[in-house]
Amino acid sequence: ICSIEQSFAEKVGIALEVSFAAKCGTFRAVLLSRGGSVIWSVETSQQIKRARKGGLIVEIHGRSLVASGATLVLAAGSPGKRFIVHNSVILIHGVQRSGGFLEPPTCVDFRTLPAKDDEESIVLRRVLTLIISELADSVSRPFSVVEQWFRCGKEQAGPGSLLVNLGIA
Repeated sequence: ICSIEQSFAEKVGIALEVSFAAKCGTFRAVLLSRGGSVIWSVETSQQIKRARKGGLIVEIHGRSLVASGATLVLAAGSPGKRFIVHNSVILIHGVQRSGGFLEPPTCVDFRTLPAKDDEESIVLRRVLTLIISELADSVSRPFSVVEQWFRCGKEQAGPGSLLVNLGIA
């Protein structure tokens, strides 16, 4: 129950390692998060997938709030072992670029990125590709389908059934 940051990813990594060392067959986790850092959400998702490849069944139970990067974490659980309560609050949205001290954050997607090769545009393209690829892999959907979930102006909010309909839970 927290924002997804470095400490969250580290705790999940340690818990997965302990599960392997104890020869647990199944790792169960409860997820309640407003999301957080995109990079740490992806890192947590990748840790879970590595554990699954190592033979661990990862069961994740989404609770009252699963938003933003937390959807990546939930989707990384083992197929058939990703659960969400029906009355939860779900939010899926595009990448938010910080506006700085006085400006609000702005949404970024492949359509809104300038076709420039400056460092910021290159990094944002790579981050978008990483997030979309990670989720597409988790839910076995084409990149082109998942990319649409992250378009600016196409934010999706709803109850737990939203994640079921998208194949995330």
